[in-house]
Amino acid sequence: MVTRQPQSTRTRLTISLVFGLVALLRVAPAHAGQGGQIVFQSTVDDNTDIYVMDEDGTDVRRLTEDPGYDGQPRWSPGGKRIVFVSYRGDVRNIYLMDADGGNLRRLTDNPEFVWAPAWSPDGQRIAYYATYEAYGIHIMDSDGRNVRFLTDAPDVPGHPGNHFQREYGLDWSPDGTTILFNTHTSDTFGHIWAIDPDGQNARNLSDDGVDTCLAWSPDGKRILFEAHEQDHGIYTMRPDGRGRHEVLVPAEGACPRWSPDGREIVFWMDGDLHIMSDTGKNLRRLVRLPGAGRVPDWFDPAHARAVRPSGKTPITWSRLKQPTG
Repeated sequence: MVTRQPQSTRTRLTISLVFGLVALLRVAPAHAGQGGQIVFQSTVDDNTDIYVMDEDGTDVRRLTEDPGYDGQPRWSPGGKRIVFVSYRGDVRNIYLMDADGGNLRRLTDNPEFVWAPAWSPDGQRIAYYATYEAYGIHIMDSDGRNVRFLTDAPDVPGHPGNHFQREYGLDWSPDGTTILFNTHTSDTFGHIWAIDPDGQNARNLSDDGVDTCLAWSPDGKRILFEAHEQDHGIYTMRPDGRGRHEVLVPAEGACPRWSPDGREIVFWMDGDLHIMSDTGKNLRRLVRLPGAGRVPDWFDPAHARAVRPSGKTPITWSRLKQPTG
């Protein structure tokens, strides 16, 4: 049963969606190009697959149905494709599929480890964690070619034993000049770091507390993250790491993501997807799910942005002459 109430133009509906397991597990085409879509992973009966729904919480449908793990989905900048990680045949690789779940193809060549793919804003490259000769951040072209090593985990002074917090992902700045990532140390501290796409200029943006699940705002002016303080919560800060601002506390395991216009935040709470304004107001459940969900990613063609291949100027995706995504 679906209970609907009038809402703002952006969300249009406050959804209380209760449905059976069979309804959730059906496979149906995604309605790409017809308004906003949220893609996410959900685990039902110990099987993790990728799902998509309309941004108002309606029409949940499954895109993958492999018995292995399918997760960490990210929309391409143009919304035509979804990159994700899949554990098929006892090997973990990065895969690409169309927005409706079709045209599946493998991008990586059986690395020892692979995790957390993230598109560059122009749709030309994908950053990810992997182990080939060395473990660290790698970048490849969007067709899986031209793989190059970017960096291993940097050293945090006074905290030996650094490693990447791979489960919390990577994210590119909207202008394509910076990649965010997480590290953790032997005493479980989590730090947000930034690095240039050529592997230079690694810098620590948060060195106090445990900060994870990072995401750039669409305008590039804020970084969204989950802070593991005394009470877990959702915070923002400026790109230089200053100006920490509490948005919502408590919120544990939220893994928040921005709406395409930067005015709202979608996140997990109590096992279900929730949504609120970027100031923490108007909090409501977006959809109720029978499984354990994680890693949402939101696309809307009206607000999609990319970088011109010839420069660093963000523009509306629909104005690009030769979009790749």
